[in-house]
Amino acid sequence: MRKCILHAGSPKTGTTSIQYVLKKDCKRFLQNGILVPQSGQGSGGAHRVLAYKLAGLPVPPEDDGAEEAFVRELSASPAETVLISSEFLSRILCHPRQGARLLGRLRSLGLDVTVLIYVR
Repeated sequence: MRKCILHAGSPKTGTTSIQYVLKKDCKRFLQNGILVPQSGQGSGGAHRVLAYKLAGLPVPPEDDGAEEAFVRELSASPAETVLISSEFLSRILCHPRQGARLLGRLRSLGLDVTVLIYVR
């Protein structure tokens, strides 16, 4: 079973800097067996759109295909670990229905999920 790390950094814990590095060095991460998905990833590196889609929350129409793109990206990648990062993950996981939908969807894709959260 593949691993999935959900980096749910709360605001003001350096999350934006981490996301910048994840996006900038995604090829190096992939060479080391870690997929940082491009699907649902914003220009700064946050996976807000992907997190929303996986949790069943609405996104703008232009981002509606993010979940399907993620599934294709995951299927095509040999990486053993997937790393998804968004400040919004901490908010989503605090809501039982949204959190259950998000975690259930990732598990249905064969991912063993670990939540990594920094608090301030």
